[in-house]
Amino acid sequence: MSGVLNERACLLTEQLLARAGELKVIPHALQNGAIVVDCGIETPAGLQAGLLLARICMADLCDIQLIPGELEALPLPYLQVQTDHAVEACLLSQYAGWKIDVNKFFAMGSGPMRAAAEVEDLYRVLAFGES
Repeated sequence: MSGVLNERACLLTEQLLARAGELKVIPHALQNGAIVVDCGIETPAGLQAGLLLARICMADLCDIQLIPGELEALPLPYLQVQTDHAVEACLLSQYAGWKIDVNKFFAMGSGPMRAAAEVEDLYRVLAFGES
């Protein structure tokens, strides 16, 4: 499956952008040509946007369903995630394992783009990469 995580995520991202109004997400075009999609920070995006974002983060190698749940008597939606590709979907895609430390900014990178960056030893150990 080497080389396909970002292709799979890109196809779903195109769907997210095509449905931006319906899903209440806001795409922002940056000066460098990148597009950042706000899925709930400054917009009231809903559950469907969140489900699509979760599938993007797992390179669409999963099935994610909302199921009714409860926490301390408070009804809440739970996510049920199933995959036949746990290493690719979870460890190589969704897992936040990329330290991004630039000037005074720090974050942990998550998602299939980690496979293209190949800055983690994990990809060498598992002989997996994208370019």
